[in-house]
Amino acid sequence: MAELPDDLPAFGGLIIAIYDTWVVFALCGTGFAAMIFIITLLDVPAPAPRQIHSTLRQVAEGIRYIFHHRVFLLLIMLSYTSMLLGATYMQLMPAFSALLAAGSTGFGYLLSATGVGSVTGTLLISSMQHTRHLGWIILGASACSALCVYLFALITAFAGQSDFAMVLAMAAAFGIALFASVFLIASMTVLQLAVPDTLRGRVMGLHGITYSLMPLGGLIAGAIASLSSAPVAVSVCATAYLVIIVLTALGGTVPGIDGRQPGAGTTAANRTG
Repeated sequence: MAELPDDLPAFGGLIIAIYDTWVVFALCGTGFAAMIFIITLLDVPAPAPRQIHSTLRQVAEGIRYIFHHRVFLLLIMLSYTSMLLGATYMQLMPAFSALLAAGSTGFGYLLSATGVGSVTGTLLISSMQHTRHLGWIILGASACSALCVYLFALITAFAGQSDFAMVLAMAAAFGIALFASVFLIASMTVLQLAVPDTLRGRVMGLHGITYSLMPLGGLIAGAIASLSSAPVAVSVCATAYLVIIVLTALGGTVPGIDGRQPGAGTTAANRTG
């Protein structure tokens, strides 16, 4: 259960709360099978002939491009950090459910709160993509997500002293997911629009490693939790995440992203050198 993704749909959490965890995995497996079947029916035209390079060379070209454009490097590194350190609360959610004495039902509701938060964040960022201060929105959302992790840790640490701990924890989980969604979608949009077509697949492929880092973050947080507690573990990870966000902000590159320009990322990189 600890490896469920941060953007688990809200209905998934409700199914866990009402029925059981195995029902969610059964539905997910059925969905993947349906997708495979649909893909086999697609009629995809053959690509135009072009020079084919080795896989390693293509990956190297993508890495070279990212390192050549500082803004892309910073956005991707922030995305990596968001999952490695900022999303550790998801990996330890069963432990938090135990602290709240909520059982599997409470675990499902907590996951639902994160799902609703992710959807809400997606809707919010859709109206802010073309603002002048998109860079600050990206950094601000990531910082707010980390601050909500502190709140979540505080609530669960003192759950026994409040009759509303479960509701407050759900609200904090909602906030974490909302701001994390705003950050991830806004940063991915900058990458999608600014990276050239010939390199977009490679750059976004490297960005896609982001979602594979959550289990590693859980390993780190789990090790810290074994020495202290789950609230302390996620707080330590959130602190490290905040430090990286502040250092990124002080660098001036990401804050310079202007969402009104299609090539916002390239423009920011050129302006800051």
